[in-house]
Amino acid sequence: MSTKTRSDLPPVFILEMIDHGYAIARELSIYGIRIVGFLPQVKCIESHSSIPYKTYKIPTNDEGRLQVLMEAQKEFSPVKPVLILTAENDFPFMYKYFETLQSIFSFEMPPYPTLKQMLEKDLFNQFARQYNVKIPASIEVMKGQPLSVDLFKGLQFPLIIKPKHRDKEWKRHFKSQKAILVSSPEEACSSCESIFGTNERLVLQEWVPGPDSNIHFCLTYITSKGETLDSSCGIKIHQHPILFGNTSAAIPVNNPYIVEETRRIFKEANIIGFCSVEYKKHAITGEFYVIEPNVGRTNRNVLIAMLGKHKVVLKAYCHLAGIPTLPQKRIFDDYIYIEENLDVKSCLDYHHYQSMSWRNYFKLLKSKKIVPMFISRRDPLVSLLVLGSMVKHLMYYIFHGHTKHFNQNGTMGQLIKANEKIYSSAQN
Repeated sequence: MSTKTRSDLPPVFILEMIDHGYAIARELSIYGIRIVGFLPQVKCIESHSSIPYKTYKIPTNDEGRLQVLMEAQKEFSPVKPVLILTAENDFPFMYKYFETLQSIFSFEMPPYPTLKQMLEKDLFNQFARQYNVKIPASIEVMKGQPLSVDLFKGLQFPLIIKPKHRDKEWKRHFKSQKAILVSSPEEACSSCESIFGTNERLVLQEWVPGPDSNIHFCLTYITSKGETLDSSCGIKIHQHPILFGNTSAAIPVNNPYIVEETRRIFKEANIIGFCSVEYKKHAITGEFYVIEPNVGRTNRNVLIAMLGKHKVVLKAYCHLAGIPTLPQKRIFDDYIYIEENLDVKSCLDYHHYQSMSWRNYFKLLKSKKIVPMFISRRDPLVSLLVLGSMVKHLMYYIFHGHTKHFNQNGTMGQLIKANEKIYSSAQN
């Protein structure tokens, strides 16, 4: 079921149109906006979509990538297409050709040093201390640095090990894992030594107690003049990998505190463009800790900023296109956003740890409008492929007793049980 495109609206180029990039394409296409999607060289479900006006395979080298973008833009010249980034890996390319790209596309990003201040863990820690942003205690270690148990004095275990830069090498080795969990100084030392073969700079951060549903997030867009177009908040229900992964299910929420705190953080940092912050609510103290800022691009939580009354992405598009805000076409109030494949794996992993309340989850799903990331009547082939992939995940679990790429972790099981104990105590 296709929507008629409007030639009077500037097109939007989505780099890259996978995962939440696909969700952006689907939602914006409802308004007749022509979608030009850029896809990786490897096979992906999104390449079968009927939603985009055109798609291109994006070269891996910078010169080829620039050439493809420039050739694709010529069809719409002198109109500047709106350019939306979805991946951190594209930042080096964007800043390398910043002036050239800005001459033919409409987008807003902060200066590179400003962006680095938010994304590099040590620089953000300095910023957080200066502006009283509450973050978990952490240290940074580097390859070649002598490691000993004394290095972790003053830190409370378990710790989460994150790369300073989550680059392609990290993703190639650890798949969808955003972090590694360790329970002792000895385990931290050995894990760091093994990870140094993939990433040379690591951050070790204290774990903030609480389940996936204690993670709140706020997405916003700030113009180059400092105007906040809108903000949208949500709570994760599940993520994958469980406890510290990517959003697999989330619901919208009204949280004035994190809206104001998010705006304060980005105002102090002089951030412009798409930006968001993930917070974790401490299960015991109730305090909100900043666990991850994102700037310069959209992320997996972006669907929350497109479905409710706070249409952050639509407003950003209209701003960049230089047109009045388009009338909203669909608004959901009480809904749950689900990334189908990730949520199947998340539920099965919790089931593996004997911690999945299927009854409660189905009750939640029944009470809300379910909005999948991929499955829709508008894109039947993609929907069928995603359904097939979900079945494969289920069958893999049935035959192997765990999901693909599952990493059995005793500490993970202990944390899940600790979260259940905290929740049980709070109910009594």
